[in-house]
Amino acid sequence: MRICSITPYSPKRITGVGTFLSGHAGILTDLGHESIILAPEMPSSQAELDFHQSLVELPVSGPRYYRGWMLTRSVRKWIRKNHRTIDILHLHTPTWLCLAAAREGKKLGLPIILTVHGKYPELKTASKEKRFKQAQRKVLDLSNAVTYVDEDSKRAYKYPGSVISNGVDTRLMRRNQLTRVTDREHIGILQKETAFLFLGRWAAHKGIFEAITAFFSLHKQKKEVKLVLVGTGDRQRVWDMVQKLQLESRVKILGKVDDIKPIMNACDVYLLPTSKLEGLPFSLIEAMSYSMTVIAGSASGISDVITNGSDGILIPPRSIEQELQKKVVDDVLDKMLWCLDNLDESTKLGIAARKTVKNKFSLLGMSQKYIENYKKLMS
Repeated sequence: MRICSITPYSPKRITGVGTFLSGHAGILTDLGHESIILAPEMPSSQAELDFHQSLVELPVSGPRYYRGWMLTRSVRKWIRKNHRTIDILHLHTPTWLCLAAAREGKKLGLPIILTVHGKYPELKTASKEKRFKQAQRKVLDLSNAVTYVDEDSKRAYKYPGSVISNGVDTRLMRRNQLTRVTDREHIGILQKETAFLFLGRWAAHKGIFEAITAFFSLHKQKKEVKLVLVGTGDRQRVWDMVQKLQLESRVKILGKVDDIKPIMNACDVYLLPTSKLEGLPFSLIEAMSYSMTVIAGSASGISDVITNGSDGILIPPRSIEQELQKKVVDDVLDKMLWCLDNLDESTKLGIAARKTVKNKFSLLGMSQKYIENYKKLMS
């Protein structure tokens, strides 16, 4: 089969959709299928990741008001030109770009499957919000099959479809005790220290600033701790907060990294005090696969993955406002202290987390479910 995936997010950026596309495309290729990905063009100077799968970049240039029209025109033109070589159109997130692709694909008789990767924030004005929701509904209506990455997204959209959870390669994503000492030394973590990791986009709704603030209070009570920050986003605000709190010796700001595996292997506890809009983040499943103890906001897909107190620790999700939220800070601090005061129990949570991922969230299992959907649509 030849699968054409269409996404409004470049897989050269660090996003959950990009991680999905990279892993799924690799499995499709391994199983003898062909994968092509259409996404907005991203200049190499802005790229956060090297992406090696078959990628067609749609040109984005000119005034801002013109770019959306140009993208939709480009995707329709590409589909018209290449539709005879496409077996399935796989759309990712119901946006204007995917609406243009769905309309063109429908016109040409192509089977269409849509994957919804989570809920989306409301737009700034009521009129824009209304138009966007109308576009979303049209994409859903034009699709022959709809899948969701978590149950909460399915409930939010109120549209029939199946849930296929994200997955990771548990063969590669696993704790390696032979290299753990070296991995920790490489990023400046002493063997007696407990390392907390925040991995994700550095944006307010992800909870990174609550994590830093909670760690500030933690390090005043517990000295043998480090916080590792990995990702991209508002780097200046992150750096300013770390300096203001005088945490330069305690916080390792790594930013973008080419290979996350040594970082995961080096750290002990994963922090994601995210907002209620979160879907099913790949970084969460990766951390669990590395037997890390997880402290996460009980948002959307996260509560579908973690059973609180069994294979991770859940706290109430933060709201989507930009301001720092003290209740979230207090919750994160309380759970961080629990991990340090109950090391054996915390370690057991990490071991159970890996078992959960192996049983329910493998990359191969995820891709096989999508392939089954592709075959049904083609028949």
